[in-house]
Amino acid sequence: MSSDCLNFKDTHRFSKLVEDYANSHPQLVPFFNRPFCTDSFGPQMAEKAQNYPTSHRAILVDALKEQYAHLKVSKSTLANMESLSKEDTFTVTTGHQLNLFTGPLYFWYKIIDTLKLASHLNTIHPTKKIVPIFWMATEDHDFEEINHFNLNNLTLSWAGVNLGPVGRRDVKGLESVLELLQEHLQPGFNGYYLTSLFEKSYNNCTDLSTATRFLVNELFGEDGLVVLDADHPKLKSLFVPYFQEELLQQTACKSIEATSEALQENYHKQVNPRDINLFYIAQNSRTRIERQNDGLFSSGTDYRWSEAELLHELELHPDRFSPNALLRPLYQEVILPNICYVGGGAEVAYWMQLKSYFRTQSMTFPILKIRNSAVLLTSQQENKWLKLGLSKEDYLQPLKQVTDKFALSGGEGKPNFEGLYKQLAEQFDTLKQFAKATDPSFSSALEAQLRKQKKGLQNLEKRWLRAQNKLHQQAIFRVQRNYHSVNPGGKLQERFLNFAPFHNEFGSNFKSQLMHSLDPMTQGFYVISM
Repeated sequence: MSSDCLNFKDTHRFSKLVEDYANSHPQLVPFFNRPFCTDSFGPQMAEKAQNYPTSHRAILVDALKEQYAHLKVSKSTLANMESLSKEDTFTVTTGHQLNLFTGPLYFWYKIIDTLKLASHLNTIHPTKKIVPIFWMATEDHDFEEINHFNLNNLTLSWAGVNLGPVGRRDVKGLESVLELLQEHLQPGFNGYYLTSLFEKSYNNCTDLSTATRFLVNELFGEDGLVVLDADHPKLKSLFVPYFQEELLQQTACKSIEATSEALQENYHKQVNPRDINLFYIAQNSRTRIERQNDGLFSSGTDYRWSEAELLHELELHPDRFSPNALLRPLYQEVILPNICYVGGGAEVAYWMQLKSYFRTQSMTFPILKIRNSAVLLTSQQENKWLKLGLSKEDYLQPLKQVTDKFALSGGEGKPNFEGLYKQLAEQFDTLKQFAKATDPSFSSALEAQLRKQKKGLQNLEKRWLRAQNKLHQQAIFRVQRNYHSVNPGGKLQERFLNFAPFHNEFGSNFKSQLMHSLDPMTQGFYVISM
């Protein structure tokens, strides 16, 4: 096994914000609290300790113990849970939707990054305790986003429609998915382990939240990971003052819009705030709370309230209120003694829209870490690629760029287009000097002719590349086939494939190789040879 870590920028697959944050660009400084580096964590813990009430710890531990009551809990996870009651304990958190059977591979990378970061911080801060947390997005209501996973070229889907928060959804109708999983895994111990894990997770649990906790605990419980479902009345009660403030004052929209406008000067805005960034949860629904005239209503339902009635409803049933994507980070930081959030590029982007809003709520803004990305190569894929004269890093480039590189590398006497462009520029520079000395008005004609000559040369280069591609058609086909074996449908492997085919081939070594390869203090893209 070997691995190489690339800068996000070198992969041409990530946004400018991700590239700049990973490279500590100064223009992003106003949008986060402390940079992701070793020296930031000591001050971050000191600041968080000042505004995380001790009373919250007891409520958090009670809620976790309720959620783990019917699970077999490892000693390390139990110790981590119990340590959360102590004032010198902090958390490192990642979160994700409740994707069926973990969904795409980056689900694993998020969690492993979080586990390793917590372990690293425990080593360098021995007087503190850092607990890794997996935050289940149980209140999300987009069932179509989470009801499937991809096994090689096959999509395994769970039939159904949106029925409110996915975590509360009854786990039924997965027998056909299990049958397909059994059918498409290689026979043997690894295949049996995966089908057994799927069956125990989904057939023996009542709802998707419980099933996902069971699954994640089976995969990462021995590593001390604590799985949290924040859709819990005791935890929601801690957020009641913020729910009230959002219903009455709408501070979030104003402050987030101002930060977003500043961020938009150089970057793309990830999420748009609403006037009220809350949902109301009823039977089989999670719908937006909106204001109309002097009252409030739940969009798409018959629920209507005056301000006083809705505040009374909040007091009696805080579990019926749900933060949207922009308020969820604040909810997380209210209920957890958190010092760092590990997320993908899109998550980090919308966290950066929240910096000023956190300040209005007197809440410590966590350190942000862009999760590591990875592409996993089997020895067969790597060997075939290297035989074609291409590097492992080429798997991450756009396919056309790769095929053009391959075409350019084949044959003798290929035109030196780079040299020709340089010669053309030099010749016209000479003509420009003569024009200045004789007739300056001649310069515009020279510029026009230079553009024409460049365009002609570019057209010749494209025609030559097409001819090369035709000449090496069979070899190009092999390049394309190998490329798509690693980038299914042209997508990043980590955003498409499930862990099952890799675990089926490598067994427990799959996880151990990832744990060995991913460095928690980097923010980059790994090419891992399995």
